[in-house]
Amino acid sequence: MRKMALSFGILLAITTSQAFAQAALRNEVSIFGTWNSLSGSGGTRDHDWDMRYLQLNYARYFSENIALIAGYSTLSNMNDKNFDILEVGAKFSMGNVRQGNFVPYIEGAVGLFDFNGNDLGLRLGIGVSYMVTDSTSVDPYFSYLTTLSGDKLNGHIIGLRLATRF
Repeated sequence: MRKMALSFGILLAITTSQAFAQAALRNEVSIFGTWNSLSGSGGTRDHDWDMRYLQLNYARYFSENIALIAGYSTLSNMNDKNFDILEVGAKFSMGNVRQGNFVPYIEGAVGLFDFNGNDLGLRLGIGVSYMVTDSTSVDPYFSYLTTLSGDKLNGHIIGLRLATRF
């Protein structure tokens, strides 16, 4: 699944042409992967985890800078556990989306974190998109992740996102 999602994202980035870039780019697909260190306390999570994190997002832009996002993420524990996250949120970009530009952004999402049942969770993030073309970017990204219900989980996620608009 991870290899397929990564291949799909790379294929979209490569095949997006300048013709699409000249049109109103209202959709964005992004893939993001990292290695993380998360710590938990209370309930069943009194330990630290070294995790792999894979996130696939779809965004629908309502202006050049404001989008609604829907995402699926998976946390894969280096030991023996895997967890899924479904979330919805918003993204706000600060700048012009043009080739060669750096475009800072913030985003936030709430979702169901499938750790011990379905815990309500929150993710807040900041990043900077470097526009490789008018429609494709590479984004260094920092995110804070926490559960709002159930057992407590807090952590930070740092990585690199590949995104393309169409």
